[in-house]
Amino acid sequence: MNQHCTPISFSGFALKYIALTTMTLDHIAAVLLPPGTTLYTAMRGIGRIAFPLYCFLLAEGYLHTSNRKAYFSRLALFAFLSEIPFDMALFHFPLVTAPSVLLGHQNIFFTLTFAFLAMYLMDYYWFRNQWMGFTGLALIAILAQMLNFDYGLSGVLVAVIPFLYKRFRPNISPLLLSISTVLPLFSPYSISGICVCLAIPCMVFYNGQKGSPLPNGGKFPGSKYFFYMYYPLHLLIISIIYFIS
Repeated sequence: MNQHCTPISFSGFALKYIALTTMTLDHIAAVLLPPGTTLYTAMRGIGRIAFPLYCFLLAEGYLHTSNRKAYFSRLALFAFLSEIPFDMALFHFPLVTAPSVLLGHQNIFFTLTFAFLAMYLMDYYWFRNQWMGFTGLALIAILAQMLNFDYGLSGVLVAVIPFLYKRFRPNISPLLLSISTVLPLFSPYSISGICVCLAIPCMVFYNGQKGSPLPNGGKFPGSKYFFYMYYPLHLLIISIIYFIS
């Protein structure tokens, strides 16, 4: 892995915890807080940090995994396992069961699964036929948009951009890589569109190390799957709080 030492640095696990925390704040606000309040706006804004970091980490994971097939299978499995908790939290299933609601927005694991597939195609075709690779990327991104995956077409691009830089332009400056990663999500016309830039320092100060899930190099059983399971579980808990409140 590329490494750079700075007074401030984040390991891969540190970025995962930042993404996990900001995502949780975002979902708590989206489900449990009244829109338009200061706290709601602040928490939703902070939540914009999560997705670029997950995409950045997905690119790292693709490049360093020893078993891409297993990695892809895990992403796909948790995409399906997370859909009901996602619909419960964000769309209040089963209180609302309209097909337009349940099929109108799919959870982020579907986006990451498609992005992983796009990375594979770009990787496979880069030195064979780049037009085939870019055609595959375009089709996957368009399909993600048509199937209403979270972040849609932009979501796939946000994940593929850091992959392309890391795979084929490894000497690019961390700042340029980070800015390019968030660019598809940036908008000067909304708080969320601006706050996505808060993910940039996290990526810039990534130290290229996997790190440990606990302080002082500590580990815990199942840490590899904790971040997968957390997504549907926290959505389920938030939805239960909504239903009983």
